[in-house]
Amino acid sequence: MRHDTVDQWGQVTLRYLSVLRHIHIGRAYRGARIRLLVAGADVRIVREDGELLRELTLEQDRLYFGKTRPVHNVVRQVSSMS
Repeated sequence: MRHDTVDQWGQVTLRYLSVLRHIHIGRAYRGARIRLLVAGADVRIVREDGELLRELTLEQDRLYFGKTRPVHNVVRQVSSMS
């Protein structure tokens, strides 16, 4: 987990495999305090109030991860109890 702030262009940077990756979140979130939850190549970007802003899988050959469709803040079931 990493704490960061969205820059003036609506992006954050993350070092993955020794290379900086630029992840676009949106200018509407400039200055917002966020948490990057990183598990291998899987990244979730969450505001401090818990709102999920972006979810993606990093790729080795890409440096910039641009805009995507909006993420709907839906709780997903990870495992089922039997």
